[in-house]
Amino acid sequence: MSVYQEKILPGLTTLASDDTAYGSTATADIAVLQALSKRIHFGKFIAEAKFQAETERYTKLILANDADGIMDALTNLAVEERVKLKASTYGQDPNAPAAASDKDWKVNPQLISDLYRDFVMPLTKEVQVQYLLQRVAHPSIAVAGVEGSFCWLAAQAHFGGETLQKDQLLQAESISKVFYDVNANRTAYGVVPIEDSRLGMIKETQAQLMRSSLKVSAEIVLARSFIFAAKDKQLDKGSDVTKVFCPTDTDARLLAQAEQSWPSAQVISVSNVSEAASRAFSEASTVAGYPAATGKDKSCLSMEIKHEVGSLLSALDVWKKHGINLTCLESIYRQEQGGYDFFVEIVGHFDDANVRQAVEELQSVCTVRHLGSFPIAKRPIQK
Repeated sequence: MSVYQEKILPGLTTLASDDTAYGSTATADIAVLQALSKRIHFGKFIAEAKFQAETERYTKLILANDADGIMDALTNLAVEERVKLKASTYGQDPNAPAAASDKDWKVNPQLISDLYRDFVMPLTKEVQVQYLLQRVAHPSIAVAGVEGSFCWLAAQAHFGGETLQKDQLLQAESISKVFYDVNANRTAYGVVPIEDSRLGMIKETQAQLMRSSLKVSAEIVLARSFIFAAKDKQLDKGSDVTKVFCPTDTDARLLAQAEQSWPSAQVISVSNVSEAASRAFSEASTVAGYPAATGKDKSCLSMEIKHEVGSLLSALDVWKKHGINLTCLESIYRQEQGGYDFFVEIVGHFDDANVRQAVEELQSVCTVRHLGSFPIAKRPIQK
């Protein structure tokens, strides 16, 4: 939407004071946005046709998770350059003399060519690359934790649920391993925890984001819930339970409930939910406990602020001046040079005009780096 409002419309239209045309203008806007959406997503059919024509070439790129290589393979500059010729042909005003200059066109062909090159094609190629990366079954998503962990569930929820093949997920034993796998092109995407409702922001994820060139592309919010489960056992209070396996991150209220229900049982900490389930199963007397802007987005950034009095306040004043709400501000120790950087999460997309203006102004007081923008995830319904 921001691309349409801030880039496309200003080039195609001029400001007018006639407010009686608002209705017809809105109707035209909807038609144009629908046409853009269809054009961009039609790219999937083009991508499939190219895959069928050069299956071996694209398969090799997909298995290597080479997004840049796929982008290069999709690009045909000769075809893209024909846009200006088409705009010149179909954009002539039949009521005007033969076009000899820009003023004789209904719309300047060069403008159409520029918009196509700078916005329509990049958005189309982004959709095409995402489609092709999932075209051949291979480990395309690195996930922090084991099967059954919250990150695993988040990956399934975001990348296709039941349609997601198990062999597309690559288990990573740590957050840093996820970042390594994505940086090394072993996978195209990674899923890591960023915030815990009880513990706050995950420091390791923040630090990895600020040290790498990777970007946040989406957020997934999961309701945190646990159950007590056992193999072939009725879980009544006071029943013959001798061991309770609980993940190390189990909520204290759940532990209290377990101790209250089975006071004589031994509570044993395990690394994750999957291990708890596995051990409970084996012991029968146990119980186990730079996507495009959507208008509703968040962005993550890092700020390297000068180590002097009032420097942080000066930076915060810039965010306030441009009407930008901060949802997270945390300091991260800078090991290499000493001092602190700040991890910032804001409401808004990096391409929003007020965010761009704020970042530009901030450069005079600190160094700002964009870590990613993504649509705000829908909050799960608490039952």
